[in-house]
Amino acid sequence: MWLTAWPLTLDLLTSLNRRYDYEKGSFGGLFLFRIFVFMIKFLFFQSDSYDNTIYPNDGALIPAERLADMEVSADGTDLTLSFNSMLQSKGVATEIVLSIVEDSGREVMAAISEEIAFGREAFIVIADEANSDFIHGDITAVETTLDGSFA
Repeated sequence: MWLTAWPLTLDLLTSLNRRYDYEKGSFGGLFLFRIFVFMIKFLFFQSDSYDNTIYPNDGALIPAERLADMEVSADGTDLTLSFNSMLQSKGVATEIVLSIVEDSGREVMAAISEEIAFGREAFIVIADEANSDFIHGDITAVETTLDGSFA
């Protein structure tokens, strides 16, 4: 499971350092400890397909911990993100294909990986065609039909 730790120790240590009584050699009753906040992250995908249903723009919200693999197509214009099943079955259950600028797969994969590992947001927009919001400028479209038919 991928959990991201936010070390808040610098702020804590700075505030404790201001309260440290150097003559007594103590913090005046406060204990020195380290705080980590763990956050589960989610990846968001939304297509710009209008299909006259209740939900005009289909999307997917998948826990980042389920990301199993990222693979660039042979021609370098598609990036496939593979996710482990959310139904506790074995194997890859979901694949989302993104159109990317030719030969930019490495940069796009790096941007996704860095945001999952080091980003401060729990809700990560990977590709939102409806609002023209992409995690990297070289992503151009969501190729997979996001109609809820995968789990």
